[in-house]
Amino acid sequence: MLRNGSFLRLWIGSTVSRFGTALSALNFVAVVTLGATPLQMGILTAAGVAPGLFFGLFAGVLTDRINRKPLLVWAGLGRAAALASVPAAFFMDALRVEHLYTVAFVNGLFRTFFDVSLGAVVPGLVGRERLVEANSRLSASGSAIDIGGFSVGGWIVQLTGTMAAVGVGTVSFLSSALLLLSVRTREPPKLPEENRSGGMGELWSGLVYVAGHRSLRALCGSAVAEGMVHGLVGSLILLFGLRELQMDTGVLATILATGGVCSLLGALSSRLVARRFGIGPATVIGFALFAAGTLLIPAAQGPLFAAGAILVCAQLSETAYAVYEVNELSLRQALTPDSFLGRVNATVRVVGIGAFMIASVVGGLLAETIGLRWTMASGGACGLVGALWLLRSPVWNVQRLPDE
Repeated sequence: MLRNGSFLRLWIGSTVSRFGTALSALNFVAVVTLGATPLQMGILTAAGVAPGLFFGLFAGVLTDRINRKPLLVWAGLGRAAALASVPAAFFMDALRVEHLYTVAFVNGLFRTFFDVSLGAVVPGLVGRERLVEANSRLSASGSAIDIGGFSVGGWIVQLTGTMAAVGVGTVSFLSSALLLLSVRTREPPKLPEENRSGGMGELWSGLVYVAGHRSLRALCGSAVAEGMVHGLVGSLILLFGLRELQMDTGVLATILATGGVCSLLGALSSRLVARRFGIGPATVIGFALFAAGTLLIPAAQGPLFAAGAILVCAQLSETAYAVYEVNELSLRQALTPDSFLGRVNATVRVVGIGAFMIASVVGGLLAETIGLRWTMASGGACGLVGALWLLRSPVWNVQRLPDE
């Protein structure tokens, strides 16, 4: 794998792009420079997520229609250009929060095309038999970036200002695009123009393909369950820790940071787990342990030390989540023909984002009526239902990646 020059460039390029995302430059500009309100921060977050929900399926169609590497390159250039407009507006004294909404939306749109195309490019670079190894490397470097990226962004803002953080993010996306430009990919043959059924027809055929494939349908169901867990638990954990458990922000942030470290360890060990138990069981067990671990979060109570210890134990489930994430993606890629990779990846991504957004809103309403603990417990229960679906599907019986 390390002798595969194209994969190395893809690996480094995608990691650099993820660093630009992890800096959270737009959030720092909104809070520090513009003094955004909680409502404005919510709109900013929604603007960045919405393109994945509304345009994700079309991104899959386009990914299967044209060469995928140019999509990766143009996505990086587009994100760099969008982010560069922020300091330009700032120095012209024309920066408003509405400008940040637009940048977040454009950034989210290009990120959607980048993520869908990346998942479709990897199989052609490394071969289906090495997908777990490739995805574990991509996931491990991404987890490492996620652990430190936000902290780096905070220090840049503290030492040099918010526009410097925006500049670093812009350079990251631009550097990623230039690195990916040198990647040599094996593009699958495209369907002749006269045989195409049109954009909506191809979109529908992708949905039908997923719905008709028992294993892919189950993996799609796990994506829905995952989105519900993150929407019902992840969106409320800060509120739970600060209000219910009366923790200081520094203590809570340190506890939650252990989840990032566990995620890194899980990504590094995912290949070994798949070899030991089989890729299907590794996927199912990883998701089940992740869902079960989230149930520990609402169970945290008592003195600060006891509650903190329970939360740390809950963060250990991020190791299992990383094992699930790497093996699920690898299995999904191996089960999908090259001509459908973009649409299948997009379908799974869209249903996951949709479930997350719905669960986030429902979770806020539920927390007002039944309380934070029971709302978060319902999120863990949704995860266990998703794990049960995987267990009863053909995924459980898959021992190794299929060659075709």
